[in-house]
Amino acid sequence: MRVGSIIGVCLFLTMVPSSVFAQELAAQTENSYQLPYPGVLPGQTLYPFKEIKESLQGFFIADPYQKAVFSLEQAEKYMQGAYLLFFAKEHSKENLTATLKKAAFYSQETFGLSQDASKQGKDGHIVIDRLLHLLEKQEELLDSMLANTPVVNKEEQTIVQEYKKSALSLRVSIYKYQVLQKKKSL
Repeated sequence: MRVGSIIGVCLFLTMVPSSVFAQELAAQTENSYQLPYPGVLPGQTLYPFKEIKESLQGFFIADPYQKAVFSLEQAEKYMQGAYLLFFAKEHSKENLTATLKKAAFYSQETFGLSQDASKQGKDGHIVIDRLLHLLEKQEELLDSMLANTPVVNKEEQTIVQEYKKSALSLRVSIYKYQVLQKKKSL
């Protein structure tokens, strides 16, 4: 009985997320870009299990394109999670900072893996386009967070502004990469 439960939990934690096809990625438009609900948030009891599950999922994805899609989905969830945490009545700066850092990590990882996928002849550019939409949405959410931060709460303003700089830097890197790719194709 106990062994069966452990095996069941292990299988659950290693389930690979459903594939997102290029058509679904391309179908996202700038105006309709919705971030998914993040599920369990930092500070909640089940959060450590969520982190283990994500690590195992990422570990078992070998294809750079699929891993880029996975990382993009994680970046979306963490950005939405940071937004929800920010507006929660009781939230800690540590949880907000950790969530924004994970969003930044997964966004950076998405870009790198998308470049790898493109080198292998896969549609990495589609994931990069969706990442740009995410970064635009992030800017909108971060501006909302900054507008709703009390002036006395300088620490949270600094946290959000630092992440905003990081997201802007990534956007610049993506635009440079796209320009180089266009020059190569000419």
